[in-house]
Amino acid sequence: MRALFLDNFILIAQQVLVLFVLISVGFACGKFGVITEHASKKMTDIVLYIVTPCVMVNAFQREFTHELLGNVFIAAGVAVLILAGSILIARLVFHDKDMARRKVLQFALIFSNCGFMSLPLQKARRPVLRFDFCRGVQRFLLDIRSGGYERRYQAAFA
Repeated sequence: MRALFLDNFILIAQQVLVLFVLISVGFACGKFGVITEHASKKMTDIVLYIVTPCVMVNAFQREFTHELLGNVFIAAGVAVLILAGSILIARLVFHDKDMARRKVLQFALIFSNCGFMSLPLQKARRPVLRFDFCRGVQRFLLDIRSGGYERRYQAAFA
């Protein structure tokens, strides 16, 4: 048990170090003018509108099995339960009188960016398993967070 804990600790530390290096390189490029604000916006557009859809299509390029279908339903059900639980907690916890502040706090709780760290950890922990379906769910949540489905989910913040 202790060895498993230590292995997991080392794995997380390695992934955090990789993310820290990537963030540091990006910060340095921005600070020294290697990447301008305009270039940053264009790279974001490329990642969001070209790379991410390609990753999603690639994620679902696999042979169909009934076990896979069951796993998709389980993952979708868990995602819905987590989202519903987050909405409930956000509405119970935040009662700020300033409506704008309350909505921002609720939004931040409901649509956290936990996938930023969880996907690299999943890939590092179980490299033989396909985790790309999680990216599809994460992209869907990103669309909600960025306003792509804002009207449909606006009632959750009321």
